[in-house]
Amino acid sequence: ATKVKSLSKEAGRQAGSNMTMTATAMRHRKGGHGDTTLPLVRKESKHGDVKPYKPKSRRTRMKQMASLFVKYLSYAIILLVIVLVLVLRFDTKDLVRHKVVNLKNRVLGNTVDYGSQPMVITLFDGSIQEEPAVNGEHVVFCTVSNLQQDETFVGRGTSPKSPFEALKMAQTKLPRTTNKYPYVKIDIVTGVKRYEDFNYFDEFEHLPSRWFGLALNWNTDWVFTAEEVHTNALVDKNQFIRWERLALYAAKSGRTEGAMALPDFGDDGTTVDYVDAFHADSILLDFSKNDFYPLYHGHRLYPELTPQLLKDRSKDAGAHLAQIVKDTGRQVYKYNPRSDYEPFGYNLTRHAGTLYAMARIFRWWQDSYLKQSMKLTLGYLKQSIQDCPLPLHPEKTAKCSVDFESKDKLKMAKLGVNALTILAIVEYVDAVRPDDATELLQLASSIADFVQGSMRDDGSFVQKIHLSTENTLLDVDDDFFVRYYQGEVTFALARMTHLAQQNKWSALLPKTAGWMTTAEQAALSIIKTDALEEDDAAFTFDHWLLYGIAEMDATEGFDVPDSFVDHAVRTTEVASKWQNGNVDAKEEPDDIDRLGIYYDDLSSTATATKSEGLCVVIDLLEKKKKNWKLAFDTAVLSVRYQLQAQYQPEEAMFMRNPQRILGGFHDSILSSELRNDYTQHNLCSLLCLSHVMEKRGIKSAK
Repeated sequence: ATKVKSLSKEAGRQAGSNMTMTATAMRHRKGGHGDTTLPLVRKESKHGDVKPYKPKSRRTRMKQMASLFVKYLSYAIILLVIVLVLVLRFDTKDLVRHKVVNLKNRVLGNTVDYGSQPMVITLFDGSIQEEPAVNGEHVVFCTVSNLQQDETFVGRGTSPKSPFEALKMAQTKLPRTTNKYPYVKIDIVTGVKRYEDFNYFDEFEHLPSRWFGLALNWNTDWVFTAEEVHTNALVDKNQFIRWERLALYAAKSGRTEGAMALPDFGDDGTTVDYVDAFHADSILLDFSKNDFYPLYHGHRLYPELTPQLLKDRSKDAGAHLAQIVKDTGRQVYKYNPRSDYEPFGYNLTRHAGTLYAMARIFRWWQDSYLKQSMKLTLGYLKQSIQDCPLPLHPEKTAKCSVDFESKDKLKMAKLGVNALTILAIVEYVDAVRPDDATELLQLASSIADFVQGSMRDDGSFVQKIHLSTENTLLDVDDDFFVRYYQGEVTFALARMTHLAQQNKWSALLPKTAGWMTTAEQAALSIIKTDALEEDDAAFTFDHWLLYGIAEMDATEGFDVPDSFVDHAVRTTEVASKWQNGNVDAKEEPDDIDRLGIYYDDLSSTATATKSEGLCVVIDLLEKKKKNWKLAFDTAVLSVRYQLQAQYQPEEAMFMRNPQRILGGFHDSILSSELRNDYTQHNLCSLLCLSHVMEKRGIKSAK
């Protein structure tokens, strides 16, 4: 037994020695002592002896790896199929809820300038403890849309627990087919003002807001969001409910199961138990961009402007102008999006002004559809151009743009449309460089002859003439006067001169001195008149004149007179004085989205013309060492208001045909109608401000 043990120990030592030698030899074959790819481990055989470890061959290892790869790939495919099946089986509630949860962290961290919206900010936190707003329950509306006609749906949910639970219930009220709609708007009712025993003929008194929803019975579907009330004009401007219209909309939206019906008016037939006007905090979830936007009175607020934001909104406006051009070249002049109705009537002056704006946006956004729309627009404008007698020298003729009186259909030629036609043509040629550029410039030059032939010795102009069917002069309308026409003349002639110098348009250069003389006299005539007006409240803000002054300053060889600079300075000071922009002085929080307007005028276009004029003279004011920052700050606050009047998905989804209005600017934050020049002026304002900010390296402005 002792001998056997001794032999076993010796065999073990010998085996270990052999293994060490083999491993050392292997390392040397692989290139040196530093290679430790071969593990030095002992392995017992089934007979109990120790043998050196024999590594698997490369071929064997590759086979095993391939087998494992195929195995786990099959698992992944099976898992993917299961996920797809589950997703396809999700209803609207599941999909929208998951989308909402994905944005939870971002929403929880969001605040809105000039006051927060805590209900919206904490919407997706199921533990919130806000007091229910309606009869002990939280009420939430969920609206989904793909921005197509008749593709917007509203669901309402209630829950005594939290807004989140109410939202989940609201989503179950939506059609299943909407589960992939990219725009989701959520409204949480936060306040209610009740009118007891409301009579059919009663009006709302002391409304808590100009933006409110309407509830006739919370236990039924006779509840309408603020957007529904506004879009469908369920309440008129005198605060009376339009009951018949309400019944029509209720039937259309499925609240009466397709049948027209009015709510129960009680025994006397004229009184309902109550009507509630309610507030809601709102947010838009935009899953096409994976972003969200808190809303105020149904639209976004813009607490901060950046050059990129202004360019993006300019591009949206340019796209809108491109799509309102018809095959004939005529534009959609006016449009009511609530009724999807285009009223009768047209304005050739605004047609030309819109072409000018389209050419400006085309300089940096060279979209092919926009280019084609501009070509059609110019073609329609050219059809109006004829040979006309000069108003003060009828024995001579020149080209002019002819229109017709709306009442008696008399042929007429107005100063304003001819000035803007010159402006539109030269801007188009400079931006597009068309093949017929020479012909177009000759046309613009001839129209300039007509404009010059309309100027009197004192610098005033004949602003309208009537023509016979043979285009002979019938009469000069000395009573007709539009203040802005002479500013348009100044700008058009100065701009044509500047572009002729810049592009070396040889056919036009000999005439530029005469154009600048006419432009200067036209401006001087108006500036002298304005200087006599001492009352700032009665002072006229003339954006076209400011355009002209700025363009003359940019023209080679022309020194702007001091009186012109003084006029720009006074205009800036008056605008700043009459802009209600001090948020701290506001007593009503309901006025937050009115910041930036002038003289309490909510018109987005009136505000845009102010910011246009202020923006274009910033370079001149800085050059003359004046307070250009005042002009800049005033323009910024104006643009922040203007952007609220641009149709974005949260407003467009409630209109009859959202695609017709996206990117366009409507009349004001309270009026939904569009007109081509509303977008024209707002677009030019945004473009100018983005250029000013980029030129000065201003990354953001408030």
